[in-house]
Amino acid sequence: MNKKGQGIAIDFLFAVMIFLLVLNASLTLIDSNNSTAMDKNLIGELQATTSQSVDALVRTEGSPKDWQNRSIDEAVIIGLAKSDRVLDNDKVNTFITWSKTYSSSDYNMVKTLLLSGYDFHFKIGGLEAPEAKPPIWNDMTAVRIKRIVNFNGEEAIAEFTIYYPQ
Repeated sequence: MNKKGQGIAIDFLFAVMIFLLVLNASLTLIDSNNSTAMDKNLIGELQATTSQSVDALVRTEGSPKDWQNRSIDEAVIIGLAKSDRVLDNDKVNTFITWSKTYSSSDYNMVKTLLLSGYDFHFKIGGLEAPEAKPPIWNDMTAVRIKRIVNFNGEEAIAEFTIYYPQ
């Protein structure tokens, strides 16, 4: 019997196994890079959405301008400002009241009016609606944006957070 043919088959088998290991490692690395890129794109999108939402809140009066004196069904856009970054106390209190309870119809309407569609939490100074956080908020990606505003005649930090399920 010729033993040279058996040696070539074993060498070929080892070469195929090494090739498959290298291919598997390469595909895993490529998949990991794609996941990281998708995560970065998602975070970028969430940051842009959060920034746009908080800027709309603290820089505009909303529509109609007296939306806080109407029912939530009559509000078109929610804005908390009297002027750029000077917040109206009545508008803030109405917004907090409407946002108070997660999964209420008012909360869901506010999500729609903010044009983000994401669950959110808003806090300014000592005012917030703590029960408005999603029940599983620890298992979510959160993006928080802060803005310095004038509230009740004093400088305050308005904090707006949106949550995205992981």
